Amino acid sequence: MSHWTELKTNITDKAILVQALKDLGYTVISGVCRGYAGNKITSDVVVQMEGNYDVGFLFTEGETKIIGDEWGINLRHPMFNLADFTKEVKKKYSHNKVMDEIRKQGYTVASETTENGQIKILARHW
Repeated sequence: MSHWTELKTNITDKAILVQALKDLGYTVISGVCRGYAGNKITSDVVVQMEGNYDVGFLFTEGETKIIGDEWGINLRHPMFNLADFTKEVKKKYSHNKVMDEIRKQGYTVASETTENGQIKILARHW
């Protein structure tokens, strides 16, 4: 019996994703995403969770899927929700992607997060 949950996302840049996950404090590996009863799915990026269950990212043509055995992860992390995890990752990924693109265009940048969670970016070009 499988408990895999799958969410589609518009994340496209693997390097930016890995950095975003690390910035959020996750342990990132590549290889196999672990699930219920030893089930495994080969993944491009794996967030190694405590216990025997992970979250994986699969990059395919035109989309990226986030997969995880949410039931199993909840055994160790009762408040874990794959949709909330995805939202957190996408927010950090988007921030890192914007910062990367701005720097590539020769801008100096600074960013700050406000108390309500908004991110403000200041870019200057001399």
